[in-house]
Amino acid sequence: MYYILSHQIIMKYHITSVVLILAVLTVPSFGWDGNAKTTRYWDCCKPSCAWPDNVPTGGAVNSCLKDGYNLAPPNARNICGGGGGPGGPNFVCTNQQPFSIGDILYAFSASNVECCTCYELQFTDTALAGKTMITQVINKGGDLGQNHFDIQIPGGGLGIFDGCTPQYGSWSGGERYGGVSSAAQCNNLPEQVRGGCFWRFNDFRNADNPNVNFRRINCPSALVDRSNCRA
Repeated sequence: MYYILSHQIIMKYHITSVVLILAVLTVPSFGWDGNAKTTRYWDCCKPSCAWPDNVPTGGAVNSCLKDGYNLAPPNARNICGGGGGPGGPNFVCTNQQPFSIGDILYAFSASNVECCTCYELQFTDTALAGKTMITQVINKGGDLGQNHFDIQIPGGGLGIFDGCTPQYGSWSGGERYGGVSSAAQCNNLPEQVRGGCFWRFNDFRNADNPNVNFRRINCPSALVDRSNCRA
């Protein structure tokens, strides 16, 4: 679409400036809200959208007890800090790893937008060009910029917090930022989250913080069934 659009403008208005042509080529396609960057992380912490007060409508995002499967009380404290009632500490649920259905990638992410909203991401970088991801935002972060999706991928790097060591007793997840560097290192992670780690090197093609076009969409049941939250 970029090149067709550019060609039409050039033919109609006789634009010859290289600067103007490049400007047209770098704007997002029609129908997209804008461009965004992506990063990756997995810190095992209770997502911020699991606090009921952070969710404007519907139920809060599920968070789990230490086993990663049994649901924790919504207001129980976060393993990574934060108050709350009894029943904790809370961790991210194991089923909030990324997965694929056919050619479509699905994942949960952190971003400074409304809790539980969903976005279609179209990758524009070489490794994933033309691939589509549907992501639901279940977390926020003070280190996130505008138009930024931090995708939850086990072994993707702890980032600021470390809820994984107290959850599993130890954590061999590679570098603090960036995580593991090879598929073989996924075997060093707890068995419960290895699938999401291997997903990065297989379905996600080990793309390194790829850029995307993005637009808000209605949340599919494939994600809502795992998060329990719909904006």
